Amino acid sequence: MKMKRHQFYFNPILFYSVFILSTTATIVIVYKDIEHSLAVKFIVGYVIFLLVSLYYFIIAATSNIRKLKRIQIRKRVYTFIISFTLLSSSSFALNNFLNPGVMDYYKIFSIALGISLGIAFFDLTFRKESH
Repeated sequence: MKMKRHQFYFNPILFYSVFILSTTATIVIVYKDIEHSLAVKFIVGYVIFLLVSLYYFIIAATSNIRKLKRIQIRKRVYTFIISFTLLSSSSFALNNFLNPGVMDYYKIFSIALGISLGIAFFDLTFRKESH
């Protein structure tokens, strides 16, 4: 008798609801400078939630990339390269225009990298089956 393997299903609506509510609560706690021990524990839990979510997204996207065909991977890599180039160059130009003489390359390229990775690969975290 073959046992059925249960696969964990990630519910995006539940995740986004928890994320929005906890982010809002964290912003209120930090903005109002609440120093209650429960508030500190909540913020620590929120940071742990973010780290676990990041770990899940990396694992889920990596496992779903393996299921893609070569041409689909190539399209996603091209999308990443194009969006990274456009975002970093526009951020560079805008930063140079608004703050001449002050360049924060780490900020420019890290934001462009994160957004470009999200544009190209984020939908893979919610994919149930390969196409």
